[in-house]
Amino acid sequence: MFRANTKRLLLVVFLCMNLVLSGIPFYQTAQGSTSFSGWQMLGQYGGPLQGVAAQGEYVFVGVGPRLVILDATDPNDMHWVGATTQCGDFVKGVAVNGNLAYVAAGSAGLLLVDVSDPAQ
Repeated sequence: MFRANTKRLLLVVFLCMNLVLSGIPFYQTAQGSTSFSGWQMLGQYGGPLQGVAAQGEYVFVGVGPRLVILDATDPNDMHWVGATTQCGDFVKGVAVNGNLAYVAAGSAGLLLVDVSDPAQ
């Protein structure tokens, strides 16, 4: 069981790194805009991948300032399920236990995210 989960996690990390390094947008969001010191964010493409956790059929990945949830039921055909709004800083680490994701988001601190409905 442990080896299967480790292999799945390594596959996810490898696939995510390939997406980032190839320049292909990992995902884009248009859920409104946010203003930072005179800058207005209109969307986001990728970002550094610094936290990955897996639980059940889902993989939770820190992509830039967001937590992204992927459906990994079929590791050869993973797809995006949902993402948080911006966490205030880059996601540095992710851990999942039950219906909660613990997101370490740099200067924003530790955030708790309800992942009971991953699409929301």
